[in-house]
Parts: sequence; structure tokens; C-alpha cells
Amino acid sequence: MADETNREDGADVKSGNGSTSDDLFVFDGSTSNEKRRDETEADLTGLESVRAADDVTNPNIHMGIERGEAENTQGGTVGGVGAADGDAQGASNAGDTNSGLSGDAGNSDRAALEAAPVNSAKANGEAASQPSSQSPGVESLMDEPEMDRVAMDMKTAQMDGADVSNGAGSGSSAGDGSLFVEPELPPSAFNVAPDGIELSNTSFDENAAGAVVGVLSTNDAGDTGEHTYEVSDARFEVVEGVLKLRPGLSLDHETEASVDLTVTVTDEAGLSYTQEFSLTVGDVNEGPSDIALSNASVDENAAGAVVGTLSTTDVDAGDSHSYAVDDARFEVVGGELKLKDGVSLDHEAESSVAVEVTTTDASGATYSETFSIAVGDVNEGPSDIALSNASVDENAAGAVVGTLSTTDVDAGDSHSYAVDDARFEVVGGELKLKDGVSLDHEAESSVAVEV
Repeated sequence: MADETNREDGADVKSGNGSTSDDLFVFDGSTSNEKRRDETEADLTGLESVRAADDVTNPNIHMGIERGEAENTQGGTVGGVGAADGDAQGASNAGDTNSGLSGDAGNSDRAALEAAPVNSAKANGEAASQPSSQSPGVESLMDEPEMDRVAMDMKTAQMDGADVSNGAGSGSSAGDGSLFVEPELPPSAFNVAPDGIELSNTSFDENAAGAVVGVLSTNDAGDTGEHTYEVSDARFEVVEGVLKLRPGLSLDHETEASVDLTVTVTDEAGLSYTQEFSLTVGDVNEGPSDIALSNASVDENAAGAVVGTLSTTDVDAGDSHSYAVDDARFEVVGGELKLKDGVSLDHEAESSVAVEVTTTDASGATYSETFSIAVGDVNEGPSDIALSNASVDENAAGAVVGTLSTTDVDAGDSHSYAVDDARFEVVGGELKLKDGVSLDHEAESSVAVEV
């Protein structure tokens, strides 16, 4: 039994020779009326050298506790513990105690406790087997040497506040027996760790910066104090019990459809509990982000020509797309950008065409991009020949008729000439009679020449 228990009521215990020994108490554990006795007489012979510190480690020094009661001649109750050597010491002491307390009978309605030294038979060298005068109600803490502290404290729950001095008792307490009260313990002594965490929601949308996930709550029996939370994923935080993404941070469903993390809750006493959560990153429709065209040129004069194949970049896998163009000469058929049937372009008139293509996904999200379509220059033959003069005098050998010029849509194109009449030739772009050749008006007033 710990020292603080022994000294609970501040009793002054004297040894048999009158010197102060360690504070060892005798307690009234009576179960009949549960009263404590105000006066206690103890014979502590042989215990002078025992220290209170030994009380914890050596249960053999505990004194027996008399639970039986006897009526004295004045009607009071006297408790007596017989000596272990079987002599009449217990009864004698009881009488002494009763008479010694007669002067104080008016101060208390309970008689004094009487205690005998523990194992006195062994101390006197006598056989321990001799009969004992203890009543059936007598108990001793040394009967259970393996008793733990809790059980031992229960044994001494009813504690007497008497001043035990050299075998003579003096009244120091009045009223009914009081229960022994353990030192008041802080609430943390009874605290238990949290045993569960709940999250009100476990999903949130992608692309939502600082999105709120849900409210955290803790299962903690009987503990209404404050709880703090920590999250294993640095992208998340807990603000006033709300689990959320940190400001400016968002997640992408296509990259990470779910997130596994742990939340640790700690109560005010420092006890903690950790629980895993799997969070779902919701897939939100995202509009197309780009358009590609496999070819961006078309030959001139090619009616209904196909320009190229269109494709759309969209993070939503499997999404479908439709297309529209802003130039009525074009259309998209089966994902191909083309000229409408019967429509062609002319390089000389329009070497390139700007066409805006808009793609729309299944949810109506759109993206537009402008493409420059080059119109290929295809060679086109001359369309006309001009002759600056169409007459020549007769008898003028090698005479120049006129200068030839060609009409050709292909700007900058060069041309050469040939004639079907052997009397003519083209030299330096001039149609003329060959040298030494002349015409006769009387024989031929006009000549047809194909150039």
C-alpha cells in the first residue's frame, strides 16, 4: 500500500516503546454497519525498524483488520483482533481500549478499533499453528501477497482518521465512516483514442481549383474536445473540419480518376487515429482544344476537290465531333474538308483561301480555328493570238507582216510560234515572208496563214 494511502488522515503512529515509527494504520472494514471506528489502539511492537516505503513491496507487514464486532458494557461496539499466538492479549487489549476511551465516549458513538501486530506469533518465536482469537470477519492484506494496487486500495477504501499513539486511543473523528478518495485525476487520465473518421462526401469535379471534398467528423467516445486533422496528400488540406484542395490546385479526371489518401485525427490529449479514404475525381465535359487538317492546298480548276481530313483534340476520350465552315464554297463530308460539287478555285484569281472551321463535341462545347488553303497553280494553255498587222505589199521579198502576241492566263509564261505556210516565218515575234519570197497581188490578193 502506497505511502500516500498510509498518511491519508495524517495519523501519528507510535511504536511499542513510545518512539514514532512509520505511519501504519488499522482500518475498520466492518460490513455489518459500514461505520469506521473513531479510536484505534495498535501494538506495533517489533515494527520500529519498518519503513513506510516497505509497505508497497512487502505485504507481510500489513496488519489484520477486524471485521467482527462486540458489544461493550456501555452498548458501544468494540472491534478486536486476537493475537496470533493464541493468548488472551486481544481480549485484554480490548478491555484496556474500552476503559481508556470511556472519557471520550461523549464525543463519538463508535468504539475504538483494536489491532494486533501482524504475524506476532512468529515475532515471539511461537508456533504459528496455535489457535487465533480472530473472528471470522478478520482479514489481512498479507493474506493476498500478489494483490495488485487497485485491489489493495479497495481493501482500504474505508479509512479511519484516528490518532494512534502508543496503544492509547484519542478520539479524532466524529460521524460516520468516510470513503477513501483517490487524488483527483485530470480528464486526460480517462481519455481514449478516437476510433473512427467519417467524411460526408468522397467525390469532387475535375478542373475545380480549391474544390471542397466534404466535412470530416470523428468518432471519439465521451470526448467532446477539439480534434485536429492531417492529410497524407500535400495537395489537400483541412480547414475548420472541411477536407478540400489547396487554393489554386485542381485535379484532372483523365490523368487521375481517383485519389487514395489517409486522414489522421488527433484529440486534445494527443491520441490519434488514422483512416484511409478513396476520393473520386468527377469527369466534367471539356471542350475541344485543337483542330488538325491533314492537307491545306487544292489545285485550281479542280471542281469539288478534296482539301484534307479534319481531326479534333479533346481530352474527353471517345467524344464525337461535328464540323462547320464559314466559306459557302466548302463543306465537310465524312470528316473531309472539300469544295462543293461543281465548284473550283482559280490560282490566278485567288492564290489562297482563308477558311474558318468550327468543331463541336457531343455536349455542345466548341472550338474554332482558321486554315489558309493554298490554291495550286496549274498550267493553262494560251487562249488567244494577236497580229499587229495583217497586210503586205506584193513583190516585197522578205517583207514583215506584223508582230504576234499571245493571251495566256499564266502570267509570265513564254511562248513560241509556228506557221503553216512555208513562205512565212516568225522571227523575234514577227510574222514575215522568208527572205527572197514575195507575193503577187494579181495572182493572190489574200493569203490565209495559221499561226
